[in-house]
Amino acid sequence: MPSTATTVSARDCAFSGIAWTAAEKLLVYGVGFVQSVLLARLLRPDDFGLTAMLGIFIAIGAGLAESGFTTALVADGGRYACFERRALGWNLAVAGLMYLLLFLAAPGIAGWYGIDCLCPLMRVMALGLPINAAAIVATARLTRGQRFRELAWTNSMPAIAAAAVAILLAWKGMGVWSIVIMGLVSALLRTTLVWWCAGDPFRHPAPAESAPESRPAVAFRDFLALGAKMVANSLISCVYQNLSQLIIGKLSSPAVVGLFSRAQRWAQLPAVFCNESIVRVAFARFATGRFEVKRFLALDLLLLWPMLLGLHLFAEPIVGLVLGPSWLECVPYLRILLLAVAITPVSTISYNVIRAAGDGNYCLYTEFVKRPLGCVILLVGVAYGIAGLCWAIVLNELVVALTDAGFAWRTLRRRKEKSV
Repeated sequence: MPSTATTVSARDCAFSGIAWTAAEKLLVYGVGFVQSVLLARLLRPDDFGLTAMLGIFIAIGAGLAESGFTTALVADGGRYACFERRALGWNLAVAGLMYLLLFLAAPGIAGWYGIDCLCPLMRVMALGLPINAAAIVATARLTRGQRFRELAWTNSMPAIAAAAVAILLAWKGMGVWSIVIMGLVSALLRTTLVWWCAGDPFRHPAPAESAPESRPAVAFRDFLALGAKMVANSLISCVYQNLSQLIIGKLSSPAVVGLFSRAQRWAQLPAVFCNESIVRVAFARFATGRFEVKRFLALDLLLLWPMLLGLHLFAEPIVGLVLGPSWLECVPYLRILLLAVAITPVSTISYNVIRAAGDGNYCLYTEFVKRPLGCVILLVGVAYGIAGLCWAIVLNELVVALTDAGFAWRTLRRRKEKSV
């Protein structure tokens, strides 16, 4: 049995990690809130809709460039940390290829939507792919080492600087380009800071403690196999999560996409603050074999639900006062989507149990179970308009939560059986 001192130290580490991550999210989303308010008054819903239309293509490119290595380098006690250098080279090569493909596909994407200005927007937005790819290995190193203070600084400082740049450009009349440049500035600053904190993966070897001698040797092909399963899982999830905006973008105007996108973003703000503050620490803890599932889930729900209730009750005056009358049409969508967000702690905590265990097969199984059904639900919901689509998202989130919880329980049971 671990000593009392060890247990207390581990518990202090967990609470310290949650505190630092929560402080980061509070700062980032506080700045993001101010930025969104100012940009909503300086820009039009169409400007937000244009970038949202391209979101699915950028997200797919980012998922392929990441290659599942953020999880693979941390999972199962960091047994694959010895492949950091090769992983970084792989990430950069794939990100470069994704940028080239999106650069060439940009005219076709603009033609599919019937909006010519999407071509140059896509070509500039995609520059963020190789920039973000350069930070993947360094971020995994900080996460594996549970260095949450450094992660907090590397995420919060770029967000503040990028928000200032975006507001200045929007005030100068740059329109949608202020949003695009904000993303690039944030990516560049974050990559620079995370390398400075974690050390250059090309020059510094992985920590010896992350690959203890008692473990059997691992092969790079096994590392790639785990990463492939993780990236396949994330891509399926990414396509589903952006499918609604893709459908609306094809069937409606950029203004409608902007309203729906704003409702989604506001509904997710409480979840992003609570879930990410807790899940980042939970994942790092789970990866060391400490599966304190009930504690993290209870804490997540305790923080999230009061925030959702307050936003639901006062959605209309808050949106009208903060964003202005032109955004009030998104309030009904916001109230429906808050119901979906209330379920997310179950799915996020459960899914991170599977990720931390390094069970790539189960990660894929969950996607093959829940996403096809989710696509059917979305297609049925969109036939009833935007409100119908929002209710479809609520129903599907329930399906996702039940599926992830079931697979997480099976993962924990399998690990318990192996330990016996």
